[in-house]
Amino acid sequence: MFPLKWIRCARGRWCTLAGVNLDQPYFNKAIGVYIVWYEDDYVRALKVGEGNVRNRILEARSDPRIGAYNPLRTYVTWALAPKEHRDGLVNYIQQSVQPALVGLYKTAYPIKCNLPWDE
Repeated sequence: MFPLKWIRCARGRWCTLAGVNLDQPYFNKAIGVYIVWYEDDYVRALKVGEGNVRNRILEARSDPRIGAYNPLRTYVTWALAPKEHRDGLVNYIQQSVQPALVGLYKTAYPIKCNLPWDE
């Protein structure tokens, strides 16, 4: 299993999509995989992807399909991951959480990893 360290915000809580401060220098080099989800009575994955974390969060914030959900209950987390593993990680995560908005990825072999809720 490929170990991922899923990022949380203050006090160990999950980050709301709207609340992440993308001006932090940390995001200048943050590249990896991410999950956007909605939580109400249940957790519903909305989107899974990879790339520059700052850019992907900005894209998710401007996506009207994600914006249709209550912003106080829409969350994001990410984990840094090397380029050569990202497509496989995303494939595995997509298969595991079945997001509402599925992106197209290369036919990379799924790489099993821990999910954020496994911690």
